[in-house]
Amino acid sequence: MLKHLVFFLLFPVLAMAQTEPATLNRDSIMQVQRALEQHRDSLRGLEYQQALTTAHPDSITEWSLQRGRLAEVPTELMQFHQLRYLSLHKNQLRNVPRELYALDSLQTLDLSDNLLTHKALKFKRNTSIKHLDLSNNQLRKLPGSIKKLKGLKTLILNGNTAITRMPKALRKLPLRELKMNRIPVTLRAKDFNYIRQLEILQFINCQLTELPPTIGQLQRLRKFNLANNLLTTLPASIQTMDSLNTLILYKNNFQEIPLEVFEMEGLVELDFYYNQLSAVPDQMNQLNHLELLFLAYNNLTELPEALGQLTGLRELYAHHNQLTALPNTAIQLKTLKVLHLNNNRLPEVPGEIAQLQALEELDLSGNLFTALPQTLLQLPALHTFIMRDSGMELDSGEYDDVLRLLYLLEQKDVLVRY
Repeated sequence: MLKHLVFFLLFPVLAMAQTEPATLNRDSIMQVQRALEQHRDSLRGLEYQQALTTAHPDSITEWSLQRGRLAEVPTELMQFHQLRYLSLHKNQLRNVPRELYALDSLQTLDLSDNLLTHKALKFKRNTSIKHLDLSNNQLRKLPGSIKKLKGLKTLILNGNTAITRMPKALRKLPLRELKMNRIPVTLRAKDFNYIRQLEILQFINCQLTELPPTIGQLQRLRKFNLANNLLTTLPASIQTMDSLNTLILYKNNFQEIPLEVFEMEGLVELDFYYNQLSAVPDQMNQLNHLELLFLAYNNLTELPEALGQLTGLRELYAHHNQLTALPNTAIQLKTLKVLHLNNNRLPEVPGEIAQLQALEELDLSGNLFTALPQTLLQLPALHTFIMRDSGMELDSGEYDDVLRLLYLLEQKDVLVRY
C-alpha cells in the first residue's frame, strides 16, 4: 500500500523530470526541487502516522514529527505519558489540542515553523514543560494562558515578525532564557520589569538602534546577545549588570567601545566582530576576567599595550583589521591558546612569540611577512598553524627557509594549513 502511495505522490515529479532538456531552465529545476521536497514531506507524514499506530506509548521518551506536513496534532500522541521531548517543527499546524499539555513528563515542546496564532494557543496548567519553541509562527502577542506553564524556563519566539512590543504575558512566567531574534521589536523602559529574572537574553537582528536605560534592571542576566543590530551606544546602566559575563555586539555600528563596557569587570566574553572600531582604549585592562575577545573585521591599526594585562585571556581574534604591529606586552598573555591575526598588515612576526607557551592555534595568513621566526618551533602546545594566502614575496632562499620551517612544524605533529 505504501509503495503505491509513493508512486502516486512522485508521479508529477517524474513526469516533470522527463521534460525535454532544452526546456529545463533554472525555474523548472527549482520547481522540481520544491516538488520533491513536498513529496518527501508528505511521505514523511505517512510514515509518522504509521509509526504512531505501532509504537508502545509507555516506552517512548522522545518523538520527532518534523516536516510531516501535518495539519493537526495526531491524537495518538496523547497516550505517550512518558514523552519528555516532542518536536512538531515545520508542519502546517493551526491549533494545538489542550490535551497535549496533560502529558506530565513533557519537558521540551517544539512548535516552530507552523501557522499558529496567539488565539490557537490555549495553554492548560502544566508544570513539566521547561522549553517551548514558538519560532516562525504567526504570533502578534502571547496568550494570557501561557502563565499556566508554571515550570517554563526557556521561551523562543524567533521570527514572529508581527510582534512589535515585548509581550506583557512574560511577566507571569518564571523564565530564565528568552530569545526574540529576527523581530522588529521596539523596546520601552517598562519592558524590563517583565523579565527581571532572566539569565540569558537574545535580540539578534531586531533592527535595534538603542537600548532603554532600564536595561540595568536585569541584575541576573549572564548572557546578552545583541548581534546584527544598529547600535552605536550603550546606556550607562549596563555597567550595573554585575552578573553579566557574555556580551555579544557582533555586527552593529559601534565606532568606539563604550566606556561603560570597561566597568563590567565580570565579563568573560566580549564580541565586537564586524563593527567600525578604529581603536581599543587602554581601559581594556580593567576587564580582569576576560577570556575571549573578538575584535575582527574592524578598522584597527593597533592594539593597546594594556592588552598584556588581560592575564586570563585564552582566545584573541583580531583578524581582518589594519594592524601593523603587535603591542610589546602581548608576550605576557601566558594563558593565550588561540591567536588569529590573519589579514592584517603585519610586516613581521616577533621572535618573542615563543613566550606564549600555552598557544595551541595560530593564524598568520594574509600579512606582509618575508620570513617566519624559528622560535615558532619553541611553542610546545601548538597544534595548528595557518598560513593561507600569505602574499609573501620571497626570493628563493627565503622561500626555502619558510618551507623548511613548515616542514619542521609538521614533524612536531603540528597541523600546518597553507
